[in-house]
Amino acid sequence: MDAITELTMRIDRLEARLTYQDDTIEQLNLTITAQWKQIDALVHQLARFDQRLIETEAATSTAPANEKPPHYWPGGRASAPHFHVSAEAAALDAHSIGPGDTRIARSLAPWRSPLGPATMAVYQGPRFQHSMNAQNPGVRHIARLLAEPMVCRYRPATSTPQPWKAKGFRMLDLWEKFQPADYSGHVVTQTPAQAFIDVLSGHRQSVPPIWMMRQAGRYLPEYREVRARAGGFLDLCFTPELAAEVTLQPIRRFGFNAAIIFSDILVVPYALGRAVRFETGEGPRLDPLDAPDKVETLARDADFTRLEPVFEALRLVRRELDPGVALIGFCGAPWTVATYMVAGQGTTDQAPARIMAYRHPDAFAVIIDTLVASSIQYLLRQLEAGADALQIFDTWAGILPPEQFARWSIEPTRRIIEGVRARVPGARFIGFPRGAAAMLPAYVEATGVNAVSIDWTAEPSFIRERVQSRIPIQGNLDPLVLITGGAALDRAVDQVLANYGDGAMIFNLGHGIQPETPIAHVEQMLKRLRGWDRLSLKAP
Repeated sequence: MDAITELTMRIDRLEARLTYQDDTIEQLNLTITAQWKQIDALVHQLARFDQRLIETEAATSTAPANEKPPHYWPGGRASAPHFHVSAEAAALDAHSIGPGDTRIARSLAPWRSPLGPATMAVYQGPRFQHSMNAQNPGVRHIARLLAEPMVCRYRPATSTPQPWKAKGFRMLDLWEKFQPADYSGHVVTQTPAQAFIDVLSGHRQSVPPIWMMRQAGRYLPEYREVRARAGGFLDLCFTPELAAEVTLQPIRRFGFNAAIIFSDILVVPYALGRAVRFETGEGPRLDPLDAPDKVETLARDADFTRLEPVFEALRLVRRELDPGVALIGFCGAPWTVATYMVAGQGTTDQAPARIMAYRHPDAFAVIIDTLVASSIQYLLRQLEAGADALQIFDTWAGILPPEQFARWSIEPTRRIIEGVRARVPGARFIGFPRGAAAMLPAYVEATGVNAVSIDWTAEPSFIRERVQSRIPIQGNLDPLVLITGGAALDRAVDQVLANYGDGAMIFNLGHGIQPETPIAHVEQMLKRLRGWDRLSLKAP
């Protein structure tokens, strides 16, 4: 009997060690992810510095006035176009340029400018990038994670193209410290993904990047076809190939700067073992947690194997998504998700959750705490699957009075962001406390979001002075004016740009696009936005 007991104890100790080792491996993986996020931030710093060099060259060019370089931007800014090269073509005309036998297609020659050879950036798959200047040893080399095949970008300047000879040029120390000056507020022209991410770092763009909440939705005929094939809404969410397809549809059609993974905020309660169903024309239905004894039945730990289809969909989208488009993951804020869990459905004012928060604050706090812990893990897994940024949707935040808003909206969101950044320090967040109005400055200050989304009721001068002066904003076109179209839509787009376009912003709607929105109106909005001239603060 003693031998059996001792053997059992040894087995228990071994299992504990294995569990500890598994946790350690997971922590190491997340640490590596965090380090690559930091590298990514350095790459964008380098891109901004490179853009300043581009503009300096253009401003000091001694070329004849009628000698315009290829891809020249109005206003004297030289462009940075991208050229996709087939792997076969690159392999036929490439040779080693440094450690690791990194290779480059030498047929893509840079152009000579009065200040010297143009910078050439090489994005070589799988998952490597460095930038170089053939004759300038002051250019730093840096690497980042990428998933696309070889792509070459060169900066055209003026005069005659020169053959580029890589022999004899050594790579600088890959990790040589490089900290360019802070160009906050400096207008830059970059690739779309850089533009979107750069806004989250506080840098405005010459034309704001754009995506739409609910951009994968019923207004698109291709979405309706896939939805019919999938069956139920959750069937669509939990079929990775179909979820990835509808995520990519609006990117293919409209060329948005960001894709948001197709899913729903109520998948977290589903992972917590709650019954979640969507009834046609009636919205979500759950088993209500409207009393303390019912809260006791709530699982404290989510089963994330139930959400593996969401993570697989993210991986599929990341592989298929053009490198110029950012990928957004998301979750619902604990307060908003809890309102559905308590009431068992959506209501006009989510009164059941508000009453429970007043009547049984301790029981309600259990729901919130459980959602905070589960949301942290859910978002970490989305980052690991390929998300570039995360949005926290707090759709029902605006119904709370200030004290309750601080307790049930601000504090849980702060804890989520803090928890994610404890594992991934560079994680980027957009908060959307819909209807928060005068409480937005407190939300921004306390939560640590990188940007905040605003609805169409926001007062522009207040937002500019108290919010956009501190972080970028996202929004805030009224979805109903997008349905209306015509001159009213043009005026509304112009007004959003006039209100916020002089600062860092992401153009979006004030809430999700409506199913009855005509596709032609989305195209009209995009044409108006993309034709906007920030320098004159006018739209065409």
